[in-house]
Amino acid sequence: MAGEKFKWLNRYYTPEQQQILEQRRREMSPQEMVQSWKDWEVLLNEFRVKLAEGCNPADPTVQKLAARQNELIQSFTQGDPGIFQSLKQMYEDMEKLPEEKRPYELELQKYMNQAITIFYQQKGD
Repeated sequence: MAGEKFKWLNRYYTPEQQQILEQRRREMSPQEMVQSWKDWEVLLNEFRVKLAEGCNPADPTVQKLAARQNELIQSFTQGDPGIFQSLKQMYEDMEKLPEEKRPYELELQKYMNQAITIFYQQKGD
């Protein structure tokens, strides 16, 4: 995992999952890693705008962002249900973390969680 700020993430993944994720990281080119971080940053900023505008998480424009979020999650988990559940638990526990350890604002996380929950319900997952 990248940086000291994100070391806490490891407690959510089994040793086997950590090995899988480390192998995937090694297989990515530096450009792919940078692009992945940029993709998330762009998405987070777009969610921030919708949150600031007071858009309902069920709004079609927010649901388009949730669809992109789902694509990024699928890219990370690569369909592995165990890694998906570990990731989900990590995000559900984010409010338990000290603020300086959170990757972004708790209000944003809650908003994104509402949006992706609606997305999954509409998708039938």
